[in-house]
Amino acid sequence: MASIAIRRGETDDQMVTVSKNFEQLHQKGQGASSIDQLLLALGSCTFGTIRSFLQRKSLPVDGLRVELSSDLDEAADRYGDIRIRLSVNDEIPAALRQTIKNVAKTCRIHKTLRHGPEIEITAHEGPGDARNEGQI
Repeated sequence: MASIAIRRGETDDQMVTVSKNFEQLHQKGQGASSIDQLLLALGSCTFGTIRSFLQRKSLPVDGLRVELSSDLDEAADRYGDIRIRLSVNDEIPAALRQTIKNVAKTCRIHKTLRHGPEIEITAHEGPGDARNEGQI
């Protein structure tokens, strides 16, 4: 299972990434794994979207935490469903929590993943193909 968490940093504009796997790879001088990067992109987008909403409503941002996880489906050779767990400040009324869940779904990365974009791959055709110079 891959998992990552994003929480508020020292200021409202900072995010801190918390991931055991991410930290272990960093200590070994390796970069984040591809699934960590995918979860990080979705998590930071979700965090930023919720943070902006809370700030516009003059609600506390401290306590905001976004946790994401996904399991590897070895048979399909891909990661399966992505789970997101949101935590907010206890001062935020319970009635607003469903709204915050809905706001989280408006992040661009969430919408992109939900709607399964087509992915186009091009390859360099050879020396005469100047449009793709340097591509493989």
